[in-house]
Amino acid sequence: MKEITAVNNPLIQYLRTLQKSKNRYQNHQFLVEGWHLVEKALEAEVVLTVFILNNQLDNYQNKLPKNIKIILVNQAIIKKISQEVTPQGIIALCKFKVVTEKSPNNVLLLDKIQDPSNLGAILRSCSAFGINKIFLSNDSVDLYNHKVISASQGAIFNVSVEYCDLISLIIKLKKENYYLYGTFLHETNKPKTLETIKFQAKNAILFGNEGKGINQDLRNLVDENILIKTTNNVESLNLATSVAITIYSLFITNKLS
Repeated sequence: MKEITAVNNPLIQYLRTLQKSKNRYQNHQFLVEGWHLVEKALEAEVVLTVFILNNQLDNYQNKLPKNIKIILVNQAIIKKISQEVTPQGIIALCKFKVVTEKSPNNVLLLDKIQDPSNLGAILRSCSAFGINKIFLSNDSVDLYNHKVISASQGAIFNVSVEYCDLISLIIKLKKENYYLYGTFLHETNKPKTLETIKFQAKNAILFGNEGKGINQDLRNLVDENILIKTTNNVESLNLATSVAITIYSLFITNKLS
């Protein structure tokens, strides 16, 4: 078992570079922090190396697979490589997931979403309600952003995520008989309330940017617009909340059908 004590060690310096998106994608590697996320990453078989605070080895050693490389580090190094306000004693270096899930019967499309906490919460809802595939527009937030990973609570390892040009994707999905639902307000065509929607055999549900919603080019491709009814003059909901409510409705439909 190796131990590193110097914060200027080349490996530690490399781990720090992974705090930037361009370096994560250049190397196809990222970090997860805390035992819960490390455990989920181990289950997904994406862990390359585990870094443990030297005085906490006994807490984790028996929980880790025998074939996993462990490096002991001190508190100064943990603080250097962590992005948490209060760093935990275990951090894992992971490789990117390989996208294998193609297009199952129900898929989620996200247009230009920017809030990493929203994406993390959406991943968690998708994992809970059986959506195994998300397509993100190319200009959406980075999947491997630390806040996305943290908010997902490990769901990032359960859901297949792919970046793409959404217009090209939608044209392809329509040829494959997907029915496209949109979620936008203030349209001349009257939307249908969520509880009246009769979902199809193959469904694609499109959500837009937190502030601007779905862009017009994508709106023009939508087959049916969904409205979530609210009370007390609340016109719209947080994006992650809207996604959770909508896909839960789809989940219940699938369970009952």
